[in-house]
Order: sequence, then structure tokens, then C-alpha cells
Amino acid sequence: MIDGAVVHSPATESLEGDSPRDRCPECVGPLVHRDGCVACTACGYSSCG
Repeated sequence: MIDGAVVHSPATESLEGDSPRDRCPECVGPLVHRDGCVACTACGYSSCG
């Protein structure tokens, strides 16, 4: 608290724009759009097979 005001420190990691559809259904890693498919950079999952 500073001069009667509550001060919150910024979060160390922003989850803004992060939704379950942006996460891999196999490992919950980050998904990227590549060549018309969605692929996981962590485990190699791909929506194209």
C-alpha cells in the first residue's frame, strides 16, 4: 500500500489471448498455425494428421 492506495505488481506471465483452443489437446503445449494446419511446438501434434 502506498499513500493509502493498494498497488498490485504486474504479473510475471500474461495469459491474455491464451485460451484452451490455443493449447494442444495432447500435451497442453502452444499451438501454431502452419500450412493450413494447427501444430504443437512441444509434442508434434498436428490437426492434419
